[in-house]
Amino acid sequence: MIIIFCPNCGNQINDNEKFCSKCGNQIKQDSQDNNEQMKQSEKTISNNISQNVDTEKNYTKYKYIGIFIAVILLLGLVSFGAYSYFAHKDTKQVEQNVTAEQNKENTASEDKNNAVKEDVKQPVEDIVNLEYTQNDKFILGDKEVAYFPNSKISFKNIGNNCSVMLDDKNQVLMNFYTNRDVPDLSIKEIKLANSNKFFYEVKCTAGAHAKLEGYWLVGKKDGEWTIFISMDNLKSFGINPDKYYNMNNKIVNGKLIINCFHLEVPEGKSMAEGKKVDDCYVKVDWDNNKQTFRMY
Repeated sequence: MIIIFCPNCGNQINDNEKFCSKCGNQIKQDSQDNNEQMKQSEKTISNNISQNVDTEKNYTKYKYIGIFIAVILLLGLVSFGAYSYFAHKDTKQVEQNVTAEQNKENTASEDKNNAVKEDVKQPVEDIVNLEYTQNDKFILGDKEVAYFPNSKISFKNIGNNCSVMLDDKNQVLMNFYTNRDVPDLSIKEIKLANSNKFFYEVKCTAGAHAKLEGYWLVGKKDGEWTIFISMDNLKSFGINPDKYYNMNNKIVNGKLIINCFHLEVPEGKSMAEGKKVDDCYVKVDWDNNKQTFRMY
């Protein structure tokens, strides 16, 4: 039962009464209308509550979806940032390693070049110019002896592929072995500029075209006669003692130029028509500090 009030006098009445017990006003229809309105109002309120609940659920659902998407994006950005950082770091480290290795190689190469330059370019006071004297001798076969008064020595062919250097008492100071029984010797005296120190350039040849058989540059070191330069030293500059060479040496600007060459003769042509081809071109000077010859 629903308690209602008379719309005319306000008296409380039951919903099944048709007239107000106090003022006699008919209230049945109003009560029904009120009931219908109340039911409609309750239904509207229920619908609104349901809609609000659904809206709240949807909001909550989308809110969590949005948070999930945001977390995924954030993790992606963090991962990409970390990858970029370490990739860049690794690349930079590789570049630094390569640069360091290149700098190391460049430094080593530069040090090597500087060492070569220092080896070739000595202080001026350590290098003494060379000069040919007028004492040039040539021994044809075993018929003569070449004598050099400055050092009181002589050179002689003794056959059996051997030539010798003798002192003033004919004591053998040095032997020179060749590939010919009786070679020809060409001997030139060399001295240090502004000095009384002498050396002897001995060239052994054979045949009408002066094929090179041997070469020696001799002189005293620590009071003893010694060989400073020979064919063995020239091997590293391109000489093969088993091949045919000519030699044409000279002193230029205080340096001895050792020049070995051969002639390329076209087939059917004479030696005079041959073309000169250099096989060895070596500069030699005297290192006064080390008391020896330098070759380069």
